[in-house]
Amino acid sequence: MKFIIAILLVTTLSCTKDKIEISPPDEFKKYIHISHTRLVDNSAIHPKSTKIDYSSFDITMLGGDIAHLSSHDDQTLELIDSIFDIKANTTFWSLGNHDYSKPALIESYTNRPSYYTHHQNGITFVILDTQKDSCHIFNEQFQLVKDITDTISKSTHLLFLTHKLIWMPDHPILQEQVPKISNGQFGEFHYSLYYNNFYKDIYPRLVSTSDKGIKVVCLAGDIGKHANEFEYTTSDGIQYLASGLDYQSSDDQYLIFDHNLTKGTLTWKYVK
Repeated sequence: MKFIIAILLVTTLSCTKDKIEISPPDEFKKYIHISHTRLVDNSAIHPKSTKIDYSSFDITMLGGDIAHLSSHDDQTLELIDSIFDIKANTTFWSLGNHDYSKPALIESYTNRPSYYTHHQNGITFVILDTQKDSCHIFNEQFQLVKDITDTISKSTHLLFLTHKLIWMPDHPILQEQVPKISNGQFGEFHYSLYYNNFYKDIYPRLVSTSDKGIKVVCLAGDIGKHANEFEYTTSDGIQYLASGLDYQSSDDQYLIFDHNLTKGTLTWKYVK
């Protein structure tokens, strides 16, 4: 009897030792950033943008200049809404100069102001309006940035969404690249890229956020005419990205993000 018990005990221990723990698969979310989908009139928008199934993405980020005059009338906004579902709280829109005919009309569709924040899946999104004060982040917008950067603690990432590439002026390397990258060139028109207060008032706050271990990504949409992609990492580890289409180009691209919620990582790739 003792011999039989010993055999059963050894067998039980052996089975326990050989048991393999299978970890659950990582959880992923997918996001898309697309911008500058305008044509030369309001008859339609870039056909490439209409062939994408946006319902397959957890978040849609619009980088501005969506139609020739996006907020000109309800008909145009209804077209845009039918494609991008701009009323959804998971569709973000950083307004561009071609969206600014009647920005209040856009707000009536989205039920959101032109600058706001959203937290989802461990990422804090800050959507800014770079048309409002000629590329400057002043007053209520600056207070919004201040409040977020002062209090953010639990997010893995902070994403700054803008239309204009406001982080190119006054940068020792990027400023000279403006003519080859940005749709909006330096000037004093509503579509121009202005010198602004990004490096004076905003950038130090992004660095302090990065110092907390939170990855910071600045994502803009005013490219496509001269370049179809842009990536740059500052010496402080701040990531600059931009994507945009152009109706005259056959080499258009947009951005797809893969967010691994399990590992807290965010990766991206340009897609044609």
